Amino acid sequence: MNKSPKKNNSFTTLRSLFVYAKPYKSKVFIASILAIILAPLNAIIPYLANDMVDNYILKMDLSGLRKMAMLYLFILILITVCRYYFIIITNTLGQNIIMNMRRDVFKKLLSLPISYFDKTAVGTNTTRTVNDLETVNSVFSEGLITIIADILALVMLLIVMFYTSVKLTLICLVSFPLLLVASYIFKEKVKASFTKVRNEVAKLNAFLQENISGMSIIQMFNAEERSKQKFNDINKQYTQANIDAIFHYAVFFPVVEIISAASLGFMVWWGAKECCMMK
Repeated sequence: MNKSPKKNNSFTTLRSLFVYAKPYKSKVFIASILAIILAPLNAIIPYLANDMVDNYILKMDLSGLRKMAMLYLFILILITVCRYYFIIITNTLGQNIIMNMRRDVFKKLLSLPISYFDKTAVGTNTTRTVNDLETVNSVFSEGLITIIADILALVMLLIVMFYTSVKLTLICLVSFPLLLVASYIFKEKVKASFTKVRNEVAKLNAFLQENISGMSIIQMFNAEERSKQKFNDINKQYTQANIDAIFHYAVFFPVVEIISAASLGFMVWWGAKECCMMK
């Protein structure tokens, strides 16, 4: 019962973010087109490399190899150009959106009653306006559009792989469920860790703002040591929150490497076995 509201809130938040993307429909459209173009281009590169080795290098067809090399170089240049504009457009889109969101957040702050500011530290509002909104940029620069581009590239790669060898492709996909499980666990752990990081940095900013602005009062009452000790405690909690987040990354990526290496090893073993049977 508790999970449903969270999912609804996440969907509502994501939908509200795309309201800010409406003035930049052309950028979203161009980024989507580039993602669609990049998907088959990235998939065809390894296929061309394999074709060059099997049908031209091994057969010593130098004339055909030159043509294939020129095609390979052309596709690489095209990928580089498309990737360049894709990165520029998605990151520019993200920066423009968070600029507008900062404007609206500050406008909202100006309309809030004085009682809100009595209860909420200035540093907390500063963190929400600057640090928290900065993370929204990743939704557009490294998030949704990039995920769509990666999914398209994955689909195209699978098509090429199935066309090349159905058996080897199925062997490669054996590890896919394990990767999904590992990614889901990692997502949940990192989400909790970064929520804690954001809360701790808000506490740190609030403490610094209050103490720096009230430094004359602290010195007047000789409360430097108490203030220093409290800062050290908050600082340690913030550091520990970051270390916890780093720990999850340190565990996740080696696990992915192990699963990928096991899948590759199994695929090589199966391929070698098939070759031996054919002989």
